[in-house]
Amino acid sequence: MLDVDNPSALIRARIRERRIFEARFLCRQLADELGEMERNTLEAELARLLGQVERLRQQARAHAEEGRHQQAARTFREIERIAIDVPGLAAERQALEGARAVLARITDTAVQRELEQTRQVSDALDIDVTGGEQDWDFATWDRMINMQAVDIVQPDVMYMGGLTRTLRVAQMAAAAGVAIFTRANV
Repeated sequence: MLDVDNPSALIRARIRERRIFEARFLCRQLADELGEMERNTLEAELARLLGQVERLRQQARAHAEEGRHQQAARTFREIERIAIDVPGLAAERQALEGARAVLARITDTAVQRELEQTRQVSDALDIDVTGGEQDWDFATWDRMINMQAVDIVQPDVMYMGGLTRTLRVAQMAAAAGVAIFTRANV
């Protein structure tokens, strides 16, 4: 049992500090020291806040799973305006930020041109990274393939200027043991 002079004030202070989960813990621990009406009022307020947090958390997870990372990040910020002590929330936000950073690196064509950075992304991920769909220069292909900047080279027949040039890249990749998946942008 906690020895507290004013349990209601302590719990309300935690709510104002947005430490909702700690407030719920204190409400449970100090239930016998609170009057019934005050305990019921605090429990109702905490249930309302925790319900909001849980609904927002489900929304944030759905946004993240559907690739709407900006909406997920906004929803996580909404949660933190209600509660800063949500178990596991920081890890979920970090995972989202990591996913956003990786996606930014992969989808930004300017970064894809920097093969060393693309290689770092490829090395860091447990999934295959493709690249080269906008490349046409054999020197770039040679460098990309030899440094294994991507797991799968993806020459585009149209960017390459035809099937013969695309087959040459395929031969280069095959000789280096790098997977290939051709594409055509028509």
